[in-house]
Amino acid sequence: SAMSIADEASLRAAGENYPAWVKDRYLALPDSITPRTRALAESIAAPYDDPYEQARAVEGWLRANITYNQAVAPVPAGQEPVDYVLFESKEGYCNYYSGSMVVMLRSLGIPARVAAGFAQGTRDSTLGAFRVAESDAHSWVEAYFPGYGWIEFEPTASIDPIVRPAVSSAGLGFPADPRSQNPDGGENDPNRQSPDAGLDSTDIPTEAPQTLLQSIQNFHIPPIVWWLVVLVLLIAVGVAGTWVFLEQRGMSSLSDISRSYARLNLFAPLVGVLLEDGATPTERANKLGWSLPEGEAHIDRIAALYIHEQYAPPREMEEMELDRDNSAARDEWKMLRPTVIKAALRQQIQRILMFRR
Repeated sequence: SAMSIADEASLRAAGENYPAWVKDRYLALPDSITPRTRALAESIAAPYDDPYEQARAVEGWLRANITYNQAVAPVPAGQEPVDYVLFESKEGYCNYYSGSMVVMLRSLGIPARVAAGFAQGTRDSTLGAFRVAESDAHSWVEAYFPGYGWIEFEPTASIDPIVRPAVSSAGLGFPADPRSQNPDGGENDPNRQSPDAGLDSTDIPTEAPQTLLQSIQNFHIPPIVWWLVVLVLLIAVGVAGTWVFLEQRGMSSLSDISRSYARLNLFAPLVGVLLEDGATPTERANKLGWSLPEGEAHIDRIAALYIHEQYAPPREMEEMELDRDNSAARDEWKMLRPTVIKAALRQQIQRILMFRR
């Protein structure tokens, strides 16, 4: 994943030149939003001039004034949900916090949306990783800033706030996740502690963030992937070698006509056709053509050229005619080859499936 490295100073200066597609979709609000909800958002944002500080102010107000409670009672029928959370119950879990913040930001003209996924999870020092469970399901807020895209905010009081650099940290590459979430419990743990709770000092990473180049250089491919790549290459080389062997074995001294006819006989068993030793070229061509109807015309042509080459009177086989027939035999086999390959593959797959049964 790619984390934004936008600093606070840059976000304050981002302005309000929102694209049309952002304004059309992410400023929409239902008519049911109450006037006092809009008034509250305006009063919280009033001391600030830029959308970033206004968003931070709304985020901070929700964290300070709404109590985290997973067992919150349903919103009573007929009450506007955000109004009820902000002024009546003043409690809820992540969905209540994020939904309320998005409504207030949109009422201020700041494009916003609810994002859903998972919190960081629980650190496993043995694995050197985080375990993310279903209990870590979470939702938060993203506000749009021109030039920077969607930027995260964390209004839920049970999750540690997002900390951003005050000024640009250009040159450090992609930093660690600025969402300093608690590794000791998910959304279902109301008694969350610091992200460093329960960790030895040796468990807490202290190195500077890696640059993108360093990340690429340190990228590790698991051994099983290497073995799979080697296996695929060996299979490919084996198949190619077998094919070349079958097409060229003992044929260097043959004419193109005899070579094409010999290939018909060599590949016949691979496509499931058994040819009798005493069968004539015509009988062999008929049997093979019956099994490969899409290649029957090419098979018949190769067999006819072979019969002519082998049995025609010598005076009829002039040099120009021989050259023409050899060229024709080569062309016929080239056109027949794809049909033979597909038939051979089908036959081998069927054999494997039968063997497994």
